[in-house]
Amino acid sequence: MKMRHIEVGSKLELNVSKGALTARPAANKRRYSLYELLQGVTPAKIAKLNAETAWAREGEPVGKEVW
Repeated sequence: MKMRHIEVGSKLELNVSKGALTARPAANKRRYSLYELLQGVTPAKIAKLNAETAWAREGEPVGKEVW
């Protein structure tokens, strides 16, 4: 078994394929600020998204959803 660049507390990416578990160091992913995430968001775009996803907010839970 090879272990490279892995220490206690390291973040790992786990994959299961054909019954084998592989672990490797997780890629450093860029973190975004809230300001960056909301760039280009307008009230009109929010209204359109709400209209397109209204079906997902209708009705009662049918499984073990948490409300």
